[in-house]
Amino acid sequence: MSSDELIVIKAEVAGLELTVARRNLESENFVDPYFFDEDYSLAGTTGFQVWDGTWLFLELLGARILTLGERADQITSQASLDQAALEQKRARAAAEIREKLGPSFRLKGQKVVEVGAGIGLAGLAAAAVGAHVMQTDLSAVVHGALGPNLARNIVVPASQDVVVQNQSGNVRGDLGTLQPSQNW
Repeated sequence: MSSDELIVIKAEVAGLELTVARRNLESENFVDPYFFDEDYSLAGTTGFQVWDGTWLFLELLGARILTLGERADQITSQASLDQAALEQKRARAAAEIREKLGPSFRLKGQKVVEVGAGIGLAGLAAAAVGAHVMQTDLSAVVHGALGPNLARNIVVPASQDVVVQNQSGNVRGDLGTLQPSQNW
């Protein structure tokens, strides 16, 4: 896949820099390599986007976005708002959620299942603050986005092994060694 077909997003969460890439579905050169797979579904292409809920979750965790990629094409429900207004709206929503959860809310040590993980940014952020995360998605999304993004962020100690399984192979490594700097 050429670089114009990927949008790279970098975020700092709990002192850790996370890097994920997603397909640029609007690229003139985009050809879906999974189109003729037996289990293909158009719904699978949603896994190659970053949804507003992910941005809100990152805001809730206090993440700092380092590289935005091309976020304008990812905003579906609020396309008429300018970017600054959208950022303010997310910040207010995150503050309201923090208030409702209370000061005792922590992800550190909690078990989190992310169903429909897509590019995996939310689950990686949860792991960065100390959660034990399991991510799932369609085979095409695991192979084309989630697996490669986990591999971009994985730390492999000699004593532990985490396996991301998909129909076409495994990506091995361990996210358990991520040490959060905040007491989430």
